[in-house]
Amino acid sequence: MESALAETRYMLKRWQLSASATGYIWIKPTVDRLSPEELAGFLALLRRACESQQPRMIMFDFHEVQIVGHQWTTVESLLLDLARSMHARCRVVSSPQRPVSAFFVYQDAAEFGAAGPPQSAIPAA
Repeated sequence: MESALAETRYMLKRWQLSASATGYIWIKPTVDRLSPEELAGFLALLRRACESQQPRMIMFDFHEVQIVGHQWTTVESLLLDLARSMHARCRVVSSPQRPVSAFFVYQDAAEFGAAGPPQSAIPAA
């Protein structure tokens, strides 16, 4: 019981969460600096919390947070693993001053193709 309370306190102190009945979750860190390791720990807790009913879409708002060490490839990999394991799309929003201010993480290439332009609009290689 004490472990569950400690995890809850940690989540509420460092993360804002909002969930809808339609399967949408909005997540925003309340800290200004975030390490990939801390994100990985949070994602593990999120997976456990959503075991019985998984969301369709998760939006991560990193607008006001700095990823320590600028390790975006690690962050992208963590979010891709989350999307695959939870069968959800993830949208990531960050500051407009960064090279990429928003992107989607899809479960697999087939889903990406289904959401992208028609095949006829893609030039042949």
